[in-house]
This record gives sequence, C-alpha cells and structure tokens, in this order.
Amino acid sequence: MRQLPRFSRSAPQRAAQALFACLFGIYLLTSSGHNYAIDEELMFEVTENLVLHGGFALNAGSAAEPAQYSQYGPGQSIAALPLYGLGRALARMFPTQTYAFLTRAVVGWFNPLITAAVAALLYQAVCMLGYRHRVGLATALLYGLGTMAWPHSKTFFAEPLTALLLFASFVILLRLRHALAASAPQLWLVAISGLLAGLAPSVKVQTGVALPVLALYATLAAFGTPAWSWRRGIVKASVWSAGAGLGLGLLALYQFVLFGSVLQTGYGSSVWSDFNAPFWEGFNGQLWSSGRGIIWYAPPLLLLPAGLWLFRSRDPHVALLCLLMALSHLLLYAKWVAWDGAGAWGPRFLNTVLPFMVLPLAAFLETLRGWRTPGRTSLLLAVVLLTVPVQVAGLTINMNAFFSATRSAETSYYRIADSAIVGHLRFATRQLRTLYNLHVAPNSVVLRDGFDYSEGRPAQVPRWTLPAATIAVRAQSFVAAVTLALDSCAVQPGPAQVTLEVGQQPLVVSHQPCPPRSYHLLVPSKSNTVRLGATAWEPSAVGIQRDGRLGVLLRHVSGDAAGRALVVQGELVPIPPMPAGQSSLRRWTSDHRLGHWDFWWWYLAHSPLSTELQVLLGGLWLTVGLGAIAWGVRQRF
Repeated sequence: MRQLPRFSRSAPQRAAQALFACLFGIYLLTSSGHNYAIDEELMFEVTENLVLHGGFALNAGSAAEPAQYSQYGPGQSIAALPLYGLGRALARMFPTQTYAFLTRAVVGWFNPLITAAVAALLYQAVCMLGYRHRVGLATALLYGLGTMAWPHSKTFFAEPLTALLLFASFVILLRLRHALAASAPQLWLVAISGLLAGLAPSVKVQTGVALPVLALYATLAAFGTPAWSWRRGIVKASVWSAGAGLGLGLLALYQFVLFGSVLQTGYGSSVWSDFNAPFWEGFNGQLWSSGRGIIWYAPPLLLLPAGLWLFRSRDPHVALLCLLMALSHLLLYAKWVAWDGAGAWGPRFLNTVLPFMVLPLAAFLETLRGWRTPGRTSLLLAVVLLTVPVQVAGLTINMNAFFSATRSAETSYYRIADSAIVGHLRFATRQLRTLYNLHVAPNSVVLRDGFDYSEGRPAQVPRWTLPAATIAVRAQSFVAAVTLALDSCAVQPGPAQVTLEVGQQPLVVSHQPCPPRSYHLLVPSKSNTVRLGATAWEPSAVGIQRDGRLGVLLRHVSGDAAGRALVVQGELVPIPPMPAGQSSLRRWTSDHRLGHWDFWWWYLAHSPLSTELQVLLGGLWLTVGLGAIAWGVRQRF
C-alpha cells in the first residue's frame, strides 16, 4: 500500500459543504412529501408517539390494550424528532385537514439531508485517498445523482441513515491514517468511529453483519504506516470495538426493556424463518436482473469491476473493505424472502452499502484523459446517458403506482417489459400525452374540470358532472358546434336543474333534462368554454355508496368544426382532493389511475389549501431548496 499524501482540510471541507448544500437543495426540490410503505409509516409513528406520548409504543395513547412496538429499531425515529417538531409547528399554522400531509412532508426532508451528507463524505474519502478534486467531485455526483440514492432520498426508508453511519465510521478511520505518523493516535476519534458503526443496528438491525468488516479495517488500516506497531494496532482495535460496543449496548438496553431480552428484536423470534428464498434467485436478482438488478437502478456500477481492479493496486485495504461491505449485505439478503426490497425502487437493502460500491469508481475516473482515452471516456458517457432515463423514471412516478398496477404472479424479474424502469417510463409517457391532450391538442372538446370518473372507460362518457363543470372547445375555425346529452332522471330526490353558458353568455337557465335531452350549442373561437351548472345532490344521503356531491349525468358529448369532428379529451379518473387521513393519503398518492407526478409541489396543488396558502407553503419550500443550491454554488466547490 502506497503512502497516503498529506491531506489539507480546508479546501476539501469547503467543497464538501458546497456539494452537500447543492445536493440537499436538489433533493428537496424533487422530494415527494409523503411516505410510500408501512416501514416508513411505523418509524414515523414512533417519532410521533415519542413527541405526543413520551413512549415508543405504537399505541401509546391507549391504556386499554397491551403495548405494541415497531419491528424496526428506534434510531431513525429518534433522529427525526427535530424535523417532526418543525413539521408539527408548521402544520399548526394551516388547516387541520392537511396535518397528516404537512408533518410527513417536513419529516421527508430527513433523507435529503442524510443522502447529501453521504455524498459529501464520499467526496472527502476520495480526496483523502489522494485522488484529484475533480475525481472526488465526479465520484460524489455519480453517487448522488446517478444511482438509486436519489430516488430513495424521497422516502423515509432507513437505509440512507445506516449508509451514513457506516460510511462516516470508515471516513474517520481513513482520516486517522493521516494522523498515525504523529506520536500518538487520536483514540477518541477511533472510539467515535466505532460508536457510529455500533449505532447503525439501532436503525436497522441487519447492518450488524457489516461491523466485523469495519472492525477488520480498523485493525488493518494502520499497516505500512510509519507509526505502526502491534501494540498500537491492538489498542486501536480495542478502542474501536469499545465504541461499537457502546452503540450496541444502547440497542441491547432498548430491546431488554421492550422485549425482555437483549437479543430479542422487534422482528420476534421467528425472523430466521423468513430466510427461505432460493439463494441464487436473490443473489443474481439483486445484481443484474432487469427487474431489480442494482446495475440497472445504479448504472454507474457497471464500471465497478474496472474500478475495483484499478483501485486494488492503489489501496488494497480499502478495496477489500468495499468488496466485503457489498458482499456482507448481498449475501445476507440473497436468502431473505423479500430480497427484492419489498415494493421499493430497485434492490433497496443494498442502498446501505452503496457508497462503498461507488468509492472504487474514483480509480476508473482518475484514468480518464478526455479524448486521449476514447474507450474509457465513451464508456463513461454511455453510462451517464443510461442513467438519465433511469433517474427520470424513478423520480417522476410513485413506485407504488407501478406495483399496484402491475403486481401479479406472472411478473418476471428477468423480462424487460416487467421492469419498474420501463413501467415508470410508460406511465410518464402516458401522463405527458394526457397533459398534451388536455391543454394543447387542437380540434378537441376537453372535459376540463368539474367531472367525476368515467363510467364508460375507456370512453370519456357517460359520467357524472360535479355541481359546476367546464368544457373547453379548441377549434381552428371561427365557430364550433357542440352537442351535449344530459340526463337528470336518476338524481335524488328529484330531477336536477341545469344551466349552460358559452363564455359569459347564459344560454339555458334552470332546465330539467328529464327525460334525457340533447343540447346543441354554437361556440365561437373567442368564447371557447362551455360552463355547465346543476343542482347539487349527495349520493351518500340517499343510500348510494359514492362520495362527494354530484350534478347531472353527461351521456354524450361531441363537437364539429368546419365539417371536421372534434376529439373528446379528458381525464378518465380526475384527481380528487387530497384526503386528510394518513392511510387514505398513502392510497391517494399511490393510485396509478390518477396520473400523479411524484413531487411535493404537485400534491400541494391538489391539497385542500387555498391558493394563497399553497403559494405561501410552496414559497417557503422553494426558498429553502433554491437557497441551499445558491449557497452551494457560491462556494465554487
């Protein structure tokens, strides 16, 4: 192992801070503001109960039943307490029906902060290993913007925090290699490194498999340095183990108090029965299956074999650490019944060791000399180009929308058509086409707003209107003829009264279309909207299982302009207002029929908040996100 160069703190630390700020801002602007899975919801509920009831029990507010605890460790729930407090304070300033959304949205800032911190540490690690600044920056950006770390920053999953704790433990050990030439090692930093690693299982207990690997590196890292001695090596390993033991001891105390045994986790005594998946199915599936292979959800890892080969000659101990860290989780989860991540974007569990898998790419990037190395440069460009559609797919569409629409026993992990990446791109294409049809497509009659879901799918009609509805007419001729067939006979308790306006001109006032009646309207190109009003009635009030208030039944709509038929456009399932309850909220954001774009600003626009409050909240969010990016850019890396 070659001698490490002297490491100057100031410049790399300033660049790391700038990198952290920029990535945090990007993650914040592309965050979703909601939870995706029951795993996240359970950790969130523990955080909430710690604040509201001062305990870890999920049913802490009820004394009538035995306490129930989350199967997940307490680490992330505790770490998220400041953000929950901020979200709760913010939610109190807005209507109560948005409380569930706002508290989860602000707690959703957690993984943007964590993932940006991992990328900043990755940059510092590359610089500590003696690579150029640009190589460190490129490596960190490949991790932060080119892998599944970015889509997972939108979640409240526990893997990003475990990645931060394990990688921070390694970075401290790496930093200490520069201090071993001094007369005495900084043992307090060694203890902190061990403590960080020991705390990782309190977030996700399975990360305990990585601790022996880090302990081995803590022992081997000092070999070959001027100050190495067996005594110092043993002392260093002992101090690191003591720090790790403290972190594990805190978890053991938590488990003893809650479950009656230091070895009993929230998973219960039957956890090992779930390690029953065929080994090669889980092993190969996590690596290269088109459905869940990490090389497709993190395309820069296609360069990992070359990176490890080049990296081993520069620093064999770190290369061995990266390899063993990846294998520790890959082998563990290969037998896990849900090795695929259980409804997540890519092989979720490997996200814990993802920074260790990206680190060796620095050795590959170091060899690039532009077009003087055409083969390697072209390979990198091809990987970057592959990354773009993958990230677009992962960021724009809710992962649950794909799984709820496509989950079946016939789904294959090796059929490209069944890949979530392909499915998300298909969803995005369909939604873009819908937006075009609704807002741009010429020669159209558009059911713009005020309509319930279609009952003639895939046809646009018949469908009920809401008490007020708007139809847009886009025709290239001077005037268009529009025909509406309305039916109010099924309205309870009696036929509805309807009104029709073209532009601002009333044409039909208080008419009952019972029996059903067709209305023929001429719509000038300058007054291209038809407004339809109807007496409101509530189906639930007369025993019909249907939410909301309805107007009149639209049985037929058609249009003609200059002898050319106009195409009827509309959303088959219009987006209903954001619900108030957390379970309903998760179903609402996951409904693939609604065509959601998986960003906080999209959901905010469909919230029950007034336009003024939406602008206020959106402005606050944008200020933080754009402000972080602006501050980072000003640091000039």
